[in-house]
Amino acid sequence: NVRRMRDLRSVALASGGRHQGSSPPLPFPCQTTYGEGEPESARIDDVIPAWRFLTPLLVALGMGLGLAHALELPPRMGYDAELYMAVTSTLYRLFGLVGGPIQVGALLAAIVLTILVRGRPAFRMTLVGTLALALSLGLWAALVSPVNSEWFEVLRSSPEAAPAAYLELRPRWEYGHLAAFAAWLLGFS
Repeated sequence: NVRRMRDLRSVALASGGRHQGSSPPLPFPCQTTYGEGEPESARIDDVIPAWRFLTPLLVALGMGLGLAHALELPPRMGYDAELYMAVTSTLYRLFGLVGGPIQVGALLAAIVLTILVRGRPAFRMTLVGTLALALSLGLWAALVSPVNSEWFEVLRSSPEAAPAAYLELRPRWEYGHLAAFAAWLLGFS
């Protein structure tokens, strides 16, 4: 954008402040018209700021879910089986319904941003962040999702055994969330 501003300023000065061409001068340096021979990189430069805004926003929203789990972990580890089952089976329903799409959207936005900044100084750090987000979702899928499925099955098939099943799988569910949060936090940084 700085180079484009200098080019526009040079054209304006050379023409005595009058714009020559089919379109009027642009009031903002981030706006550009594309004519014949305009490089594709100029178009990419114009969309990168939007992705640099959207991606951290989605990642931050997704990180809030993991932070909530991390902050709630100490008290939940002390709950008896009945209370733990009641809290866990009711409190977190919207985490998957709302949070899941936010986190998947954050990863997709990070992938797009990584592709857009290829060949630029920000590429390596953007790639590392994107890989950390993918790792976080992979950890959740490997550690937490199977526990959710097992708890759902126990609640459906034999509700009387549910408190014991919740207690037995609690460490994997809790620490799985903590591991996924740590990777997500790395992806945000």
